[in-house]
Amino acid sequence: MKSPSRLECRYVASALAFAAFCLGMAVAPVSAQTPAKNDIPNLASKSFAWLSGADWFDPPPGAGRGPIRRCYPGGVPGQLLYPAEPMYFIQTLKEVWMIWQRDHMVRRVYLTDKHSDHVKPSWFGESIGRYENGELVVDTVGLSTRNSYIDNLRTPHTEKEHVVERFKLSSDGNSLEAYVIVEDPDTFNEPLHMIQRWRKVKNELLETVCAENNEDHFKQNLFPLPEATTPDF
Repeated sequence: MKSPSRLECRYVASALAFAAFCLGMAVAPVSAQTPAKNDIPNLASKSFAWLSGADWFDPPPGAGRGPIRRCYPGGVPGQLLYPAEPMYFIQTLKEVWMIWQRDHMVRRVYLTDKHSDHVKPSWFGESIGRYENGELVVDTVGLSTRNSYIDNLRTPHTEKEHVVERFKLSSDGNSLEAYVIVEDPDTFNEPLHMIQRWRKVKNELLETVCAENNEDHFKQNLFPLPEATTPDF
């Protein structure tokens, strides 16, 4: 077998270093109902982020149907699979923010017990949440179907998709798990049960913008990079 070149080794090292980049903020965790202090998981910090794998894990035995495993080419809950990009939480009295390093993507969870009467479909939909037994429980509806998928295999969904996520810290606080249930009566004949996990990582605060290299190299119908038709000088 041919040994890797010095350039190839340098490329692998750079890729591994890139996976460790992060961005973070922190606000003291509180909830809308101000429950007991030990009922609120400590998800937010300026000194650590959450780094996940690249696909769904199987649910616990007996929980129900697991993730779809079909060969579709390439949302909620799909955003939880964002690979090699640290995720951060901001916890405030009325909202919980989930922030991804790449392009500062922000998903807002409103700490209330009722969805809006009329929800316009959007990329992250409308997420409402609560703290329950030390977990953050998130309920999401109103999800757009345009370029939105459940997993990396591009499993589709309709606007009837309903997602419930339960975020739970490990006993030592060094890992985070999301137990996800997806219901969509127009796509699946039973709910999907899936798990995603993150490990806590320490990283410096960085700014990462993806619009500078937003080309559709793999022909997945991505949004095009904005280009001017005439020079501005």
